Formats: sequence, C-alpha cells, structure tokens
Amino acid sequence: SNLTFLFNLVCTPCTPMLHLLNEHFLVSTPSIINSGIAGDNVHGMNKRLKRDVLNYDPDLVIINATLNWSKNRGTLEQYQYELERMIRRLKAESNADVIILTPNMAVASENDTNLSERVKVVRCMAERYRLSLVDIYKMWEQVLEKQEDLPDLLSNMSNMPVVSSQYWNQVHGFSPEDVEKDLEGLQTMRTLGRNMAWLLK
Repeated sequence: SNLTFLFNLVCTPCTPMLHLLNEHFLVSTPSIINSGIAGDNVHGMNKRLKRDVLNYDPDLVIINATLNWSKNRGTLEQYQYELERMIRRLKAESNADVIILTPNMAVASENDTNLSERVKVVRCMAERYRLSLVDIYKMWEQVLEKQEDLPDLLSNMSNMPVVSSQYWNQVHGFSPEDVEKDLEGLQTMRTLGRNMAWLLK
C-alpha cells in the first residue's frame, strides 16, 4: 500500500502515522511518500502530480494545498481552478482515496490576505467531490470563539512547542526487540526525554 502526502509543507507526522498503519495492517507494510516541497503552491503541485504522486499508484492521497497563494500569485478563481484540476486528475488517473486539509489560521503571512476564502474553496471541493475533509481551520475557529488568544496557544507556527534532541526524534525497527538494537535512536530518545522534562518544568 502507498500513502502519498501531497503537501506544500514538510510533513512531520509521517513516522507516527506509519506506526499506526503498521498496527492496523498486520500482513502488509505501508509506504508513506512525502511529496511536499516547502514553499510550493497548488499550481506547482499540479505540475508535478504525475511524477511525484500518480507514478506511485497510491491508495490514499492527503492534500494540504491552501498555503502559498496570495493575491500576487493569482486570483481566487485561479486557485479554485488549480485545486479542482488536481482533484479531478487524482480521481481520473488513480484509484486513491483523497483526504483534503485546511490549515490553521496562524500560518498565513502578512501577504496572505485571502486564506479564509481559500478555506471556503477547499470545503466546497470536499463536498462537491465527496472527499474526506480535515477542517483544522474550523477547529481553530472554535478555539478562538472561547476567546482564547491564538498567539498564547502557539509556541511556533506548527501549533506546538518543539522539543529537540541531537537527531531526528525516532527509533527504527519492526519490533520492540529491533528498536532495542537501535543504540543511536535510543540515545536520541533519552536526550529527548531530558529536554522534554526540562520544558515541562
């Protein structure tokens, strides 16, 4: 099975997702392909859809395509055209299920003046093409309705404090026994644990 991320941001949750998929699909090993390029937009994603997504014959494609499209890149109608074109191509040229995401509102730059309008387009496309929608934007609207201050809730633009270590925060192995052999990964986890405990104090 292939799970393809067509993100215009680097996808950080791939490792936990792969773990969940491995637990669910016990007799096969899912592959996750992150086709995201930081700073890309829906126009660029369309240009490389065949090479970076369709060629892998994915079972599931997750699209996050609302960012990096300010008024100087094109109109809202052009954005909708590009997004709809990508969805139609995925439906016509693959058998993949499609999940489409909206972003959180904190990721918009000063030039990103019509993010809320693009979110409406994403919601419309999800309904029109019967796609699964993960409406992160709506979730954050609900938080703000409780009159909580958005900057106070965010330590960075990824909606969470980032605890670092000396390398990628992961260990490798197909079983707990395999993981115990990943000495570098275990050292990274120990450092991560110490840093996390410091942050939580």
